Amino acid sequence: MKELEKSELMAINGGANLGTKVIKGGFWGVIAAAIIEHWTEVKSGIIDGWNDAMAD
Repeated sequence: MKELEKSELMAINGGANLGTKVIKGGFWGVIAAAIIEHWTEVKSGIIDGWNDAMAD
């Protein structure tokens, strides 16, 4: 096995560095965890918004 060069890593990762992908993935993971943790409030807000929109 040999270590990959920077150009090979960029080709494999689609031009983005792996740290950037991890940070972006971590960001969406945090958002998803927050939604899951507060699902009852989120669902209530969606329902209230829907009802308000339909009442107009």
